[in-house]
Amino acid sequence: MSPSATALLIILAIVGVGSFIGFRAGASRRMDLEQWTVANRGFGVVLVWLLMAGEVYTTFSFLGASGWAYSRGGPTLYVGDRGLRDWKIASWADSRHASHES
Repeated sequence: MSPSATALLIILAIVGVGSFIGFRAGASRRMDLEQWTVANRGFGVVLVWLLMAGEVYTTFSFLGASGWAYSRGGPTLYVGDRGLRDWKIASWADSRHASHES
């Protein structure tokens, strides 16, 4: 078997096992959309902070943005602004949600 076919089989096996485990875990309880997407808003401050940091500091921020800035120049300054804007929007949305919970 060629190395490409071996790699493809390994990838398919990993995806298949992961899908099986995920479907098996999800079949045991009934969840609505909010519970499925955001764990019924029970992540906690630290986990949400880490998830938001992962959104801002992605591979695009480290590799894609630098290559894009090298090839295009000034218009890529929006990348830093995008991170700040996303944090502001998330903070605003979270504060609105917290005020409606009570």
